[in-house]
Amino acid sequence: MPQHKTDLSRTRFQAPSRTLLRVAQGFSRQFPILDAGCGFGRNAVALAGLGFTVICAERDMGRLDALRKFATTNKLGGALLPVHTEFGAAAWPFARACFSAIVFVHYLDAFLFPFVHHSLAPGGSLYLETVGGQGGNYLELPQAGDLHSMLSLLFVLDSYEERPVGPAVANKCAVKLLARKR
Repeated sequence: MPQHKTDLSRTRFQAPSRTLLRVAQGFSRQFPILDAGCGFGRNAVALAGLGFTVICAERDMGRLDALRKFATTNKLGGALLPVHTEFGAAAWPFARACFSAIVFVHYLDAFLFPFVHHSLAPGGSLYLETVGGQGGNYLELPQAGDLHSMLSLLFVLDSYEERPVGPAVANKCAVKLLARKR
């Protein structure tokens, strides 16, 4: 059994995205991975358990402190590097071509896509998984086809799944995608 599963069972972390862990097997290890909006770090911890170095970007200092404490008391195989940041066009804190992959799970800000492209190494991967559309959170989801249209200009879409959520008139969808920088 991988080390990260044992470590995760002793924490308050929710289970990581199974789809992310499957596709992460294809991520390059040349540069770190950015987990954007990492929360308490459920996916970052799992990726570090697979041996990746993960930059854990989050605006909530309490969540970062919990992640920092976890990282110092558990051996994961990879490294967790918590970074406090507010994402935004005026304050994108990352350099050009510095990540092998960038992960957005349950965090979506389409205005960041040009900056994501800027910070991915050539051929780098973007993995995005929106919230599922339970209850009223479908309101924060994209319209059907929107992410495909936006991302296909900057990325090769290796995998793209849309699932309609909410009332049909809303035309909202949950999305899972894997893309590579052109």
